[in-house]
Amino acid sequence: MSSIRTDKFNATSFQVDKNKKLRLEAIVSFLQENAVRHGTKAGLGYHRFIKENKIWIMNRLSITINRMPIWQEDIYIDTWVKELKRVFLIRDFYIKDSDNKLIGKASGTYTLIDMNTKRPQNLSFITDYMKTVSEKIAYNNIASKVEKLKTINKKETYLTKYSDVDLNGHISNIRYIQWMLDVIPSEIKDNYSIKKLDINYLAELHLNDEICINIEELDKEKIYLCSITLNNSTEDVCRAKFVFKH
Repeated sequence: MSSIRTDKFNATSFQVDKNKKLRLEAIVSFLQENAVRHGTKAGLGYHRFIKENKIWIMNRLSITINRMPIWQEDIYIDTWVKELKRVFLIRDFYIKDSDNKLIGKASGTYTLIDMNTKRPQNLSFITDYMKTVSEKIAYNNIASKVEKLKTINKKETYLTKYSDVDLNGHISNIRYIQWMLDVIPSEIKDNYSIKKLDINYLAELHLNDEICINIEELDKEKIYLCSITLNNSTEDVCRAKFVFKH
């Protein structure tokens, strides 16, 4: 297996916003598809592990965007495994344009879990397959931890629906990003671009869960802390930090 995989993606009309810029959740979906293809090529993909009732889950993701791609633009995403720990796999990404210019980067942490016990699996066996762990580094550190909200400036409730469910029978992690962005004021999204996202996935959601999406604006700095909780709980299911720029 090559230590680095590159895939080409295109910003289609249904993946861009009214300013014809690619939506953040589309970029994250590209990252995930890029990672899936890389893992599958190594024999470490969905079809192998689902037979053992195990699946990969993303725990954290940090992504920095220097320039948001526009409608019909081709982008190229590189991914590689930066580090293997006992129960975590750390994967980095480069996002490039057609001129090979770096327009973004990301780093994610992943765990292989048993769907019955919900326990993370020891990843020591992966070294047999990962002949090379690339020395390339997109992020110097692992994806960032997001702090708990101190104040809630705005919140909305939502009932998860069939269209939110992914192939594992859980709510797609892309939906979490969409829901939180929907609660951030429209004037921010219309006049600013997303510079950085840090997101932590803390628990899973299922069909017909009643949830609350919470937003805290930090000192008018165009930084928003967000969380998702079940309506009958104070525990966060997900936390994220969105940073916007002109």
